[in-house]
Amino acid sequence: METGRYNHSNDILDNFPFSRSIGAARYVFKIKGNQYRLIVKINFDLQAVWIRFIGTHLQYDKIDALTI
Repeated sequence: METGRYNHSNDILDNFPFSRSIGAARYVFKIKGNQYRLIVKINFDLQAVWIRFIGTHLQYDKIDALTI
């Protein structure tokens, strides 16, 4: 993320094939064969990324990814 410039969601999805947009400017990344999940919130205008959650797939299933 540090070396790239991402202007819209397609840039994220093209560069990170194990990611998906879930709405509310949030993206989920599958890590280590989907054993872990990372949720980030991205502001493309500011070029800022905020980590909202890192955890196991089981922990991810227990949260609301749009409001965390």
